[in-house]
Amino acid sequence: MATAERNRSLPGLQTQLSTYVAGDKTSFDDPGVSPLKAVAPGLLPPCFIVGAGNDTWCLADSLALAEALSAVASPYELHVMEGMPHGFMQMSTLEGCRAAMRLMWEFLARNV
Repeated sequence: MATAERNRSLPGLQTQLSTYVAGDKTSFDDPGVSPLKAVAPGLLPPCFIVGAGNDTWCLADSLALAEALSAVASPYELHVMEGMPHGFMQMSTLEGCRAAMRLMWEFLARNV
């Protein structure tokens, strides 16, 4: 997982990532864990990517996923919610969360 490699110096994040894969770091290569591992021409349905503008942990991964999808001409939408922190989609009192949810529902209405 790119996040783990890029943030080796952050022990708290390393603990969270290890917990995410139940301690099995070989899972970082599993496409179900890291969508970047699933990018191939014609493989994925249209993807909705939302990133937090102030997320120093994961925003780079969101941008990398969009770049990889673009490289194989796989349809996607990328929305970076400026000023939002990591985990903002769990904070429904933030306008950025509500705006991202509206964008997601619109994407689903067009693609499902």
